[in-house]
Amino acid sequence: MTIYNLHSREGRQAFYNTLEWLNTRKYILEHEPLCRKCYAEGKLIPAQCIDHIQDLDERPDLALDTSNLQSLCVSHHNSKTLKRTM
Repeated sequence: MTIYNLHSREGRQAFYNTLEWLNTRKYILEHEPLCRKCYAEGKLIPAQCIDHIQDLDERPDLALDTSNLQSLCVSHHNSKTLKRTM
């Protein structure tokens, strides 16, 4: 895999456009099609986002590790992202 600067917006965007990421994202959504957080709340909401449980800034080595990825709906993903940036 090519090394990307995952601390920069440009580096993250380049990473998210790679075939490795797109294939990993597809795999996760096929195996976990519902939002993990909604499911824990008893709701069956389709996931649209794949979230890094441990953020890329902290653990870039886990960028493609499926054990560090979870399916989330847009609302839960945005909420987590907002908390991280505060």
